[in-house]
Amino acid sequence: MVYTDPDEVPWSAYLAVAGVAAVIVAALLPWFEAVGSTTTGLEHDDGYITAGVALAALALLAAFEWEIVARIGAALAGVLTITIGYDAYSQVDQYGTHEPKAGLYLTLLGGVILLGAAIWGAIEARRDVAETERDPAAS
Repeated sequence: MVYTDPDEVPWSAYLAVAGVAAVIVAALLPWFEAVGSTTTGLEHDDGYITAGVALAALALLAAFEWEIVARIGAALAGVLTITIGYDAYSQVDQYGTHEPKAGLYLTLLGGVILLGAAIWGAIEARRDVAETERDPAAS
């Protein structure tokens, strides 16, 4: 389906774009502070991976217009981002001298938003299919 009107685009797709933006911005922000100096996500591979996965989800969203492939891509991006963010958080938390910062929290939030948008999109798609099956003239 080609969306010709912005009002046709599901809200879950907009939420997925917001999740992508959050993950990309989070990679640029400080993830933790150790002994007075902060470290961004891009200073280690974690920030590059999360930003890259988020951009891949955005590319799928643009190419497949929030159909099943784009929703699966967003869900996988969300799960991977949450996993990487949680792993980085638990590593930072192990050290008494390290303190998590906004970028790490935003990474986790962006992953949750991506995953939530994918689930919401799947529910919307299933509801639309059920309505079409009930009333074929409505499509």
